[in-house]
Amino acid sequence: VSGHGTIAVAHDATGRMSIVTLGTDARLYLFTQGSGPAGGWTQTELTAGLPAGLAVKDFSLAEAAPGTVLLAASVTDAGDPSTGLVYTLRSLATPAAWTRLGAAGKAIAIEQIAAGFLADDTPKVVVATRAAGAPTCSIIDVDLAGGSAWTSLPSHPDLVGVSELAIGQVTTLLSGVYVAFTDASKTQHAGFLSFPSATIT
Repeated sequence: VSGHGTIAVAHDATGRMSIVTLGTDARLYLFTQGSGPAGGWTQTELTAGLPAGLAVKDFSLAEAAPGTVLLAASVTDAGDPSTGLVYTLRSLATPAAWTRLGAAGKAIAIEQIAAGFLADDTPKVVVATRAAGAPTCSIIDVDLAGGSAWTSLPSHPDLVGVSELAIGQVTTLLSGVYVAFTDASKTQHAGFLSFPSATIT
């Protein structure tokens, strides 16, 4: 497991557990629980289906129901390491079926990534980005159709850096992005960015 230490858990349609983790080699690995009373685990490299030269920086795994998942990975290309890219995988059983969602922009790094499902089970990927030399982060709604229609979401006036993103639901009628962020004095704050109104509080 990499120093980032991210481990995420999901389940297949039969309820068996799957664990995804980021290795020290910047690749994603899947550990799948075996069937039967003896159990046992198998290991699969999920990123084997990605183009050569890509390195995973971070990932987020969301589960709407057993067997219904969204895995989003923030990656960089060896040929252009300053530009952050996003790839998604909708089934842990098909590691070759990655979809490239595009890039945040030339020389724009992805600092945080969150995948999740809204109250109506709509899949969502949100990233926190920072342009080279920029003093503040931006929060971006990623186009899941794989196009370039990435949407900048409203920010908090005190937001300078984003330390964590998570997509979740407050009630069945209100869902959105939880944001842990720092201000100019490095004081930590917590906010909630609702959908579809896209206002941060």
